Amino acid sequence: MPFEYLDHSSDVKIRACGKSLEESFSSAAYALSALVYDPKAVSPVRSISVRLHTTRLKSLLFDFLQTLIVRFESEAFLLHDVKELRIFSRYELEAILRGDDAGNYECSSGAKAVTYSEMEINDDYTVTVVVDV
Repeated sequence: MPFEYLDHSSDVKIRACGKSLEESFSSAAYALSALVYDPKAVSPVRSISVRLHTTRLKSLLFDFLQTLIVRFESEAFLLHDVKELRIFSRYELEAILRGDDAGNYECSSGAKAVTYSEMEINDDYTVTVVVDV
């Protein structure tokens, strides 16, 4: 998953890219998860379906990434990968998240929240998001 962490004064700034908007969203999810643990080390033994609908594309990215944080905090879910992510009508998203229970792995303290600060979604399928840690 192509992503990089960029300099930010107090939080973590992620730039993720892909060959499509769906790949960029998946890359951003992987980068968010990699802040806390190594997603490659997580077994894909659990699947969670996600369906989101918003009124703005930035809100869709925000809600998708925030879903990962909420699932980690409330269900101890660790992401391995994102499968079958599809974006419809630019404001609807469906995805299958595959992963495992956090109790089976070592994790550092995680991301607190996704922010709209400096969020960008570009035509070249590059997304930028700042995460409060």
